[in-house]
Amino acid sequence: MKTLTGSELSPNFTMEDIWKLREYNSIRRSQMTYDEVKLELDKSSHRVMDDINKIKAAKTADIH
Repeated sequence: MKTLTGSELSPNFTMEDIWKLREYNSIRRSQMTYDEVKLELDKSSHRVMDDINKIKAAKTADIH
């Protein structure tokens, strides 16, 4: 089994970097329970939704 270490990403963030992140997360999540993976994904999706709502609110405030 591979040793789990963080990925070295290029300063330009290329397609290769996306593949490195996918592989890293695949290995990391294979060692987690379903509930752990679900909790992690729920947290990150809530963070993204909060960011989207902030952007929408800022655009709405700019219009009015």
